[in-house]
Amino acid sequence: MDSVPHIGEIFALLSPMAWAVAVILFRVAGRSVPPLALNLTKNCVAWPLFGLTYYALGATAPETVTSADLALLLVSGILGIAVADTLFFMCLNRLGASRQAIVNMAYSPPIILLSVIFLGERLSVMQVVGVCLILMAVVTVGRENSGAPEEVRGKRLSGVLLGVGACVAQAISVVMIKPRMGDWPVLWMTCWRMGGGVGAAMLLWPLLPKAQRDLSALANRKCWPTVLAGALIGTYLSLLLWMGGFKYTQASVASAFNQTASLFTFILAVWILREPVTKRALMGLAWGLLGVIVMGFGSI
Repeated sequence: MDSVPHIGEIFALLSPMAWAVAVILFRVAGRSVPPLALNLTKNCVAWPLFGLTYYALGATAPETVTSADLALLLVSGILGIAVADTLFFMCLNRLGASRQAIVNMAYSPPIILLSVIFLGERLSVMQVVGVCLILMAVVTVGRENSGAPEEVRGKRLSGVLLGVGACVAQAISVVMIKPRMGDWPVLWMTCWRMGGGVGAAMLLWPLLPKAQRDLSALANRKCWPTVLAGALIGTYLSLLLWMGGFKYTQASVASAFNQTASLFTFILAVWILREPVTKRALMGLAWGLLGVIVMGFGSI
């Protein structure tokens, strides 16, 4: 893979395309399946697929692996898969796919800031400007329907905060393993991260309110096509491409390319789900995309 020109950038661009399709599927499934239940189900579907792919391709583990390495991957999976994805589904339920896509642009700023602090990557003036533009996009979504009833405004604000929390958790989960990604095969580290995510979700399961543990919706076979398709496209394919992007290029560059998922998701949400488009939502999308573009140039 290292010999393919710009392979990291290619992976980082293909990943959000697959993820955008999966978000639409998860939005449909999330109307009946609670967030943690949906997260655990899609991970339990995808995890064996990673394992089968690992053995089918004859992949091997690194020659030297310590218990600290495995613990790092498990913690990364707990934050990035169990915590971040559950918060993401909660945000998706409250905001819808189009507005969640705008809030998800808050993913790049913590990645860039953490990469500067812990990985020694340089922060340019253009990246600072890009971060400010993205924060403006998130604030724009949070202030949408400011004249609406308190219940609606509260739901919108909680959705924004949950979405930002998901971005921060995901950023930490990536930056903490970035220094070792070059030494670890993508499939091997993905299997361990998925294991951490599934294990954490199962441990949290008994502690959650009954409503969040309700699996009765899965008894309806009509929801399974969207759940399975979302797991295959979003959790399996997109995650492999996502990890490959971060392995073969800089974290700040990969995160900037990943942000194109917001544009793809917004378009699909309006086109397929018929979600309403407001001037404020379009303004937020414009601010966010401009911020991503500015950060992308700032990373070159």
